Amino acid sequence: MKESVVSRLRQSTASMRAYKQVSGQRGAYAVEFAFVFFIFFVVLYGVLTYGLIFALQQSLNSAAENGARAALKWAPDTPARATNAESEATSVTSWLVDLSHGDALKVVSCYQGGPSCKTDVCPALPAADDLEAGEITVALCYHYNSEQGRLIPLIGPSSIVSLIVPAVLQASATANLQIASQQPAATGE
Repeated sequence: MKESVVSRLRQSTASMRAYKQVSGQRGAYAVEFAFVFFIFFVVLYGVLTYGLIFALQQSLNSAAENGARAALKWAPDTPARATNAESEATSVTSWLVDLSHGDALKVVSCYQGGPSCKTDVCPALPAADDLEAGEITVALCYHYNSEQGRLIPLIGPSSIVSLIVPAVLQASATANLQIASQQPAATGE
């Protein structure tokens, strides 16, 4: 009987030591979770942010191309074609206007003798005088770092994030109206 009491005492002492070791690790688990969660969150935030930026850029490219195609449709004069191009580009990017709740998106069409594509937000776009006669350029600029343009909130100091995230997304496409209106050459077969 003495042996059973002694063995039980040894077992309880061993289990108490094991419990103290496990309970001493509980704080370490919380610290490890905090580190792992922070790294996971930063990676997830980066994937979401850059995925959205790539989707925005693709949408702007598609809108510019569709606008240039719309300019090729018949209209009585060049300003009417430019209006058609702008309305088509605006309709392709309507989802972006709905999400941004502001005027961060600028859609401009320019042609020789017409308005310039250069704006304060997008100075890298061509001026109207840089185009050849019969060309229409459809340009879109999205000011991503504005309060209205940011679709995912910035986390951390904005000066650091602004180094990584582009300030302006832009796309442009040009259509030559003279080539589109030419008749195909007759082949002598």
